[in-house]
Amino acid sequence: MVLAALGTIINNSQFGLFAQESTNIEPLTGIVDIYTDEFHKQTVTKTKYPVETGSSLTDNAVLDPKILTLKGYVSDLNPLLGGLITIPGPGRGREAWSRIISLKDAREPVTVVTLLEVYENMLIISVDAPKSAATGQGLEFTITLEEVIFAETQITTLPSAQLGESIETKGSAVEEGQKQSIDSEESVLKALSDGLQEKATELIGFIKGAI
Repeated sequence: MVLAALGTIINNSQFGLFAQESTNIEPLTGIVDIYTDEFHKQTVTKTKYPVETGSSLTDNAVLDPKILTLKGYVSDLNPLLGGLITIPGPGRGREAWSRIISLKDAREPVTVVTLLEVYENMLIISVDAPKSAATGQGLEFTITLEEVIFAETQITTLPSAQLGESIETKGSAVEEGQKQSIDSEESVLKALSDGLQEKATELIGFIKGAI
């Protein structure tokens, strides 16, 4: 098998470009033989509305979570003597797949070491593994991880005495507002009553003059 032979060569090599020491998902250390490809994606989302002149552009652009895709391979051979020799190890691919799926289902953030940078708080969002005659009993897989961005929250405890004072102050303000509202209504009603009385007096005087 071509991929199996590739796995043997890399396992026996101390200088492989994608050797375990270079690229690694920490919980899968010692499980994956090699990572053959890395795909790094980092984007920024800009708001759709116009940016006001003079304002900071950072207020109108948001950093998206980082996305990392890794392709790896687990051979069906067990390395012995530090990788100097290998023997058939049927079931290694199935065991590695089970470990990868368990890690995905755990939904816990992991640290990933790559050739470009170290990624913290990465969550596995998808896993796929094609099977064909070329892969044999080995496992060829693709893992996609996305950064989890945590937001810090701060809780402040208000002293009970200050809390009581705050409630009392708000209650007094509400009562004062209600009193002012009632006084205003009474003033309006009194003005209307006085106006109507004045108009009635004028009307009576007009009628008496006409008679």
